[in-house]
Amino acid sequence: MTVMPDGRVVFGGGFNSVGFFTRHGLTRLETDGSVDLGFSPSVNNFVLTVAAQSDGGVVLAGEFSAVNNVGRKIVARINPDDDRIFRNGFEGS
Repeated sequence: MTVMPDGRVVFGGGFNSVGFFTRHGLTRLETDGSVDLGFSPSVNNFVLTVAAQSDGGVVLAGEFSAVNNVGRKIVARINPDDDRIFRNGFEGS
């Protein structure tokens, strides 16, 4: 779990839903605790850690091999400019 610069919280895990919302392994909560409906990346396996970056991006690491159906092993970054579309990942081994 990590707190973003704007106060929202991002967390990962091995879940498929948060409350009544479908979320696969990663979600973000608004400052009031509600699910951020504009943030719904899909991760195909466990997210073990997340880290906020000062520019609003999120780096995640875990046992996944794809984020939003884009091949990314172990480590990925979600950019702040369009957090529903995965861009610019890193390949792990």
